Amino acid sequence: MFRFSILLWGGMLCASLFACSNTSPTPQETAHQYLTARLAGDFEFAKQWVHPDSWDTLDELLLLQQQGRPRPPLDFTLDHLSRDHMTATATFRLEGYGLQHIHLRKESGHWKVVLSPQAIPDASLLIGDLYELEQESELSAWEIESLDQMLLDEEDIDPWSGLSEL
Repeated sequence: MFRFSILLWGGMLCASLFACSNTSPTPQETAHQYLTARLAGDFEFAKQWVHPDSWDTLDELLLLQQQGRPRPPLDFTLDHLSRDHMTATATFRLEGYGLQHIHLRKESGHWKVVLSPQAIPDASLLIGDLYELEQESELSAWEIESLDQMLLDEEDIDPWSGLSEL
């Protein structure tokens, strides 16, 4: 109960600061704020972007799956969960951006976004952050492989490639 009170108070503080700002958030800020609030179970803040029926946290979804109960219709679905329940991939619908795919890691009992290039309209903005994440060496081999592939895909884009055929 105490933890929920702190989360609620923190969410209200964040929401009031967010509402009082003179500048509107960029799409990147909106996506990150949504993900942070959503994964922390901060319903008061996250409900600015999601329907009230989807206020279930990832842990609640996992509990429903473990009990064999059907999941309610949500905008947030768990695609894959590691055997140790410490990493996962998920899909969610963010208003204005459509379906997004994210990689999650559980740290100190809370789910955090590890790698989410698709959650940002301009994935190139994240390249510097991704290198930092790779240096942490806490990523699984699968996540590092995904990160490397994304960086390779970025390098494969050559604006001059069609000129040799002219």
